[in-house]
Amino acid sequence: MHDKPRLKQQAALEYLTTYGWMILIIALVLIVFLYLGIGNQFSYAPKAQPGTCHVFRPQGPNTTFDISLQGECTSAIPEFAMNFSSPNTGSYVNITGNGVPQSLYGSNSVTVVMWIKPTSFGVHEPGLFYMGDPYPSIYSSNSFGLSLDGALGHGLEVTTWPVFGSVEYYSSLVNVTLNKWNFVAATYNSTSVTISNGTAFQEFTDTLLPRIITANSVMYLGYNQVDVVLQTDPDNFSGQMANVQLYNTSLTQNEITALYYEGIGGHPEALNNLVGWWPLNGDVNDYSGNKRNGASVNVYYTDAWYAGYYVP
Repeated sequence: MHDKPRLKQQAALEYLTTYGWMILIIALVLIVFLYLGIGNQFSYAPKAQPGTCHVFRPQGPNTTFDISLQGECTSAIPEFAMNFSSPNTGSYVNITGNGVPQSLYGSNSVTVVMWIKPTSFGVHEPGLFYMGDPYPSIYSSNSFGLSLDGALGHGLEVTTWPVFGSVEYYSSLVNVTLNKWNFVAATYNSTSVTISNGTAFQEFTDTLLPRIITANSVMYLGYNQVDVVLQTDPDNFSGQMANVQLYNTSLTQNEITALYYEGIGGHPEALNNLVGWWPLNGDVNDYSGNKRNGASVNVYYTDAWYAGYYVP
C-alpha cells in the first residue's frame, strides 16, 4: 500500500519527461515561426507589386500642374523591402540621380519620412538619409541628415570657415526599436527641426542654419557622408528600409501622422511638394514622377520583411 504514492510520482515524472520535451519543442518551433514571420497576418495577404502606385506628371518631371496618383494606391503592403547588410560591407543607395531637386536649392523647408527596421545601432550613429555636400569637411559642409543612436537623430551641418554651425539633435521622445518596424520623420523649416515617429513630435529651435542644400549636393540612403570626414570608421545603416518620401516643405504634424496611419505601403501626401518617392519595393526607382532613380550597393530585397510589423 505504501508503494502507491511512489508509483504515482513515478508516473507523473514519466509523463512530464515524455510530454515536456514535446511541449518544449513545440514552443521553440512557434518562436522560430514568429521570428521569421511565418503565421504572421501578412504572410499570405495580397502584396503590391513594384510600381503598383505612382505619381503621374503630365507636363514631365519637376512640374506640379495637374499631377495625380495613378494605379492601385490602396496602401497595400509591399511585396519587398530593401535590406541593408552589415555596416562593415558599406551598404547604401545613391539617389542623386539627375541631381538634387532644384526646388531644394537654398531651401529652408525639407521633410523626409521612411519606415525602418534596424538590426543594430552601430558605433557612430548609422545614417538613414543624407543630403548635402558631396565632399564635406570640417571647414565646409551643408547637409540635412537623419540617423540613429537608439533614439532618432536629426543632423544639420552648416560649417563654413571660420564660423561653425554644426548641429545634431537626438530626440528623447522618439526611441527606435531594434528588429521592429518604425516610422520615422524629420522636418526642417529654417529656424527649427522636428523629429517624429508619427505620434510623438519633438522640436528643436536653432537660428544658425540659413540654408542647407546647394546645386552640388548629393543624396544617399543608409549612409552618412559627413562621417567619412568626422569619423574614422563611420557606420552604414544595418537593417531594412521601405517607403522613403522627400518633400520640399515642412509637412504639418497632421500630415505626418496621416502618413504614419497609412502604414508601410502608404502613398505620399502633399503631391505638389513631393520631390522624391522611393518605396524600395523590389527596386530603387523614384515613383514621384521626377525620375530620380537610385543606384544600390551591397543591398538586397526580402519578401519576408513583415516580421515585426503591425498595422498602425
